[in-house]
Amino acid sequence: MGKWANDNVMDNGLNWIKNNCNKMHLCSQQPTTYEEATSTYSLGSVDMSSSDFTLADGDSSGRKLTVASKDISITKSGTATHLALVNTSSQTLMYVTTTTSKSVTNGTTETVSEWDIEIGDPT
Repeated sequence: MGKWANDNVMDNGLNWIKNNCNKMHLCSQQPTTYEEATSTYSLGSVDMSSSDFTLADGDSSGRKLTVASKDISITKSGTATHLALVNTSSQTLMYVTTTTSKSVTNGTTETVSEWDIEIGDPT
């Protein structure tokens, strides 16, 4: 028996991020909680809205959510290694990914290039 999933299965998870994420943090290590993402490990943040996300077919299969390029105001010097998407109203850590390790300095602005969250078709 084959495996299959309607695009709506994948879209609903990705749409939850698109419709609820209101801030992205650049972090010095992998956060596992909202507090770590927004305070402990945060080196800076930027406001997000649903218009910063685009839902489409995945690169090889499934679906993807593209996160727009954003300029993050750096508020603490350190080495950036992760990005965290959060909802500040519900204090929810929504998604964490790695980023190219880079030293950042308080008071500067760091551009985060466009990136994707991808969910592949069932195999």
